[in-house]
Amino acid sequence: METIKKITSWNYLIKLNIRLEDKEQKSFDIFKKLKKPVFSVCADVYYKGREDMGGQCLDEINEILEKNGDTTKERTTLYYLRKKHHLNDTHAGTKKQETRLKNHNINNRANNYKETCDALENAWLLIDGGVKFGSTWHYWEIPAEDLREIKSLFIK
Repeated sequence: METIKKITSWNYLIKLNIRLEDKEQKSFDIFKKLKKPVFSVCADVYYKGREDMGGQCLDEINEILEKNGDTTKERTTLYYLRKKHHLNDTHAGTKKQETRLKNHNINNRANNYKETCDALENAWLLIDGGVKFGSTWHYWEIPAEDLREIKSLFIK
């Protein structure tokens, strides 16, 4: 599923490209192919008719809309869902590993990979379930309630 939502706010035109598509995921059973939902949101933002920014800029868009008085449930829901589930098939770590990093304010992991690995190693989590942090992409399931919310974005 894919939808384009257009939002106009003051001198801004915002085009949101919202996708939910079933993508094949790794399975421990080599004969089993699993297709699971992957969620993504990208945008193009125009200010006074000229392209201002694009791509992964939902934080900036949220700030623009909030500043201009947009308090709609759809905006806040979309922002929450994007923050929580955007590209849910591209996590560098397991839930345990990424929770540990988040709880200890270790950010910018790709640019500080050694620091990230050191922090995980100190917590005995560099290897979790036989998988080293950053050695593969992990798929994180979208909870059923959030998946319903995401699907509702395509109905309107």
